[in-house]
Amino acid sequence: MKSKVVHPLLLLLFCLMPTIALSDVQLALVVNPDPVRPGEQLNVELTVTNPDSSQMTNVELILHYPEHLDSLFPPYYITTGGATNTVVCSSGSYCNTGALVTWRLGDLPPGGGVTVTLPPTVLSGTVDGTPIQFAAEVIVNGTQQAQASKTALVQANPFFELTVDEETDPVT
Repeated sequence: MKSKVVHPLLLLLFCLMPTIALSDVQLALVVNPDPVRPGEQLNVELTVTNPDSSQMTNVELILHYPEHLDSLFPPYYITTGGATNTVVCSSGSYCNTGALVTWRLGDLPPGGGVTVTLPPTVLSGTVDGTPIQFAAEVIVNGTQQAQASKTALVQANPFFELTVDEETDPVT
């Protein structure tokens, strides 16, 4: 009986194929306004999309909840898209500094996407110039496939001042 030998390069290529197929997931992270004032509400939008031609299963979105924000309670999370909306916060029933906020999105169909929006408020005593760093990642079947980050800057002083000098700018 004669045995066949598989070329090592062909074997390596075969082993890498599933990894290449999973790397197409995309993550966008948008934070507005930026700069932001103490006590002001932010709009944080995270969008996960599947531009691939095959369905992605067991998709999770994880946000590292940053410092200098009020705690958030799960009813404040808004999810749009076709996926499920199971939210878990590592700090318990509400999300506070350092918590991992995890959305178990389930399956994403080809060309599908999910957008998660949350409205945290900057703590009122936050010092001018403080950066608020948002970091998120997408996990597909237990493996990190995408990550994104965005920094919003706290500006405690007024954004602009308007003064009128009657001698140089007369009002008529």
